[in-house]
Amino acid sequence: MDSRLLLGMQGTASEIGHISVDINGPRCECGNYGCLELYCSTPVILQRAKQEFPEIFDNNTHTRTDDYNLIFNAARNKNEDALKLMKQVAKYIAYGCVTLINAYNPDIIVIGDVLAQAGDILLPIIRETVAKRTIPELFSEVEIKFSALPIDPTLYGAAAIATDKVLTRPSDYLTSTAGKGGE
Repeated sequence: MDSRLLLGMQGTASEIGHISVDINGPRCECGNYGCLELYCSTPVILQRAKQEFPEIFDNNTHTRTDDYNLIFNAARNKNEDALKLMKQVAKYIAYGCVTLINAYNPDIIVIGDVLAQAGDILLPIIRETVAKRTIPELFSEVEIKFSALPIDPTLYGAAAIATDKVLTRPSDYLTSTAGKGGE
């Protein structure tokens, strides 16, 4: 916000996964009900895929990324169960985007992690859903896209927060490390 990271009072401002999208939904580990992450987080996608269409998985050991690629490729190859799951995931991601647009009026929303590998499947549905559920003037001014970062975006976020803290008040950082061998 205003060219600065929006962290919130306790540093949890980015926890949009705990926005409730179904007040009657299942209870989340955070204590809330129907949290967004219960419907479209990557662990939920993998769990549902293994329950609903286990035939795409073989008995070989895969990395997490490999498992998701099996799901995404099944959807690309018109597996109806995989397509249905991806459409549901896209709609819930869109509901989260609508909330962000209405609350913060951002100019860009970047969706990351392994879901970025399914952007071709998800993005059209996300954009269509967001367009139907937001004020047209707000929708026309926001870009929704998937991250192109090659590694875990959490690392980039952590680096950005650390850099922001140091650059905002470098003397505080230098003062706090001076007595600890930082001279």
